[in-house]
Amino acid sequence: MSSRVPRPCLPHRRRSAAASRRCRLRRAGALALVLAWTWGASLGSAHATSKVLFVGNSYTFFNAPNDLKGVVKALLDEATAGQSPPGAATVHEVTAGGYQLHQHAKDAATPGTPLHQALSQPWDVVVLQEQSQIPAFKQFGSPVYATSLKSFLALDDLAEASGAHTVALLTWGRRDGDKQNPALGTYKGMQKALAEGTLNYAKQ
Repeated sequence: MSSRVPRPCLPHRRRSAAASRRCRLRRAGALALVLAWTWGASLGSAHATSKVLFVGNSYTFFNAPNDLKGVVKALLDEATAGQSPPGAATVHEVTAGGYQLHQHAKDAATPGTPLHQALSQPWDVVVLQEQSQIPAFKQFGSPVYATSLKSFLALDDLAEASGAHTVALLTWGRRDGDKQNPALGTYKGMQKALAEGTLNYAKQ
């Protein structure tokens, strides 16, 4: 295997750190429309401004201006347009081609980097998108996945410090599966593994 690819929260009570994290974490699917309408309904009705930060790679920024950031901003603007005064969504991204969460976590801990600067500001939602194969590696017990999980939790802590809910973005399987990893050699196999690995972030 190649390592290159390789009910709303109740008011705080005494509970474990894991339970607190699960309570903070918002799970998401891969569709930007679903994400946007969810945020529009929940955030747009409560805030004049909805602030969303995307952290990921080309699965987030590809096809600009109709990428995830662009689509989410347009839908949030529409969802808050009826407010008085109208809401204005702020949607920002810190992305780089092929980037993995462990690289983002390192940047987030390094003063002066774009992600460190971004996370010093308040956000309503921080969306974390891992490289498109790595969540599927959970089923192999891969150290690559273990590093990803550790990095996700570190970034989740930083998102919480900025006042945000964390969204784990579930990416989509490849049409022909992951040919570099035979166990993920079909679309259904890859998608199932991606879903299991991504949802596991929320269970920690």
